Amino acid sequence: MKIYTKTGDLGETGLLNSRRVSKSHDLIEALGSIDESVSMLGLTSLNLLTGGFPAESQALVKIQKTLFYLGAFVAREGQTEEPWPNELTQDLERQIDHWEAHLPTLKNFILPGGEPLSAQIHHTRNVIRRMERWLVAVLQGTPAQATLAYVNRLSDFLFMMARWISHQKQTPEITIRPNAGLLESLIESVPAKNPAGHDKN
Repeated sequence: MKIYTKTGDLGETGLLNSRRVSKSHDLIEALGSIDESVSMLGLTSLNLLTGGFPAESQALVKIQKTLFYLGAFVAREGQTEEPWPNELTQDLERQIDHWEAHLPTLKNFILPGGEPLSAQIHHTRNVIRRMERWLVAVLQGTPAQATLAYVNRLSDFLFMMARWISHQKQTPEITIRPNAGLLESLIESVPAKNPAGHDKN
């Protein structure tokens, strides 16, 4: 089978229900966001494996496979008799609860950074969040409540995984506590420069 078909040369593509739509259609944006999420999960899984976290790496591989199923669901425009298994969401919740029980209580916001693996997991979480926004837009009116619950829980799962990795590598989290004087304190922390552009210190 050839990799190219030429059927999309005029800017249209086919869905799994045989309907053809523009490549700028919201459904295609949603499918593209799923594809991007799968790729980001793959890269993150590989880095977790080489970084000494095989169990966490394998967990992301399972999520990749799940998102492939999700892509098929979207490409059929949510028309399927097979219900989304709630067990998938419950698996995420059990792992989230396990990590949370072994992590310091979170009292402030966290800035991604500090630990490279953790920072990449946060980036993957951001991509998943964008995917969720597209899925909410295209799955309204379909039997997708359990699907959207899974995707929402997935970003929580990645947030906690990022914290877990930092904890395991004994890397302090970068925290920030917003308050009314935050902007002023940030400005004050920027070194002043003289007219020649050199720091005054």
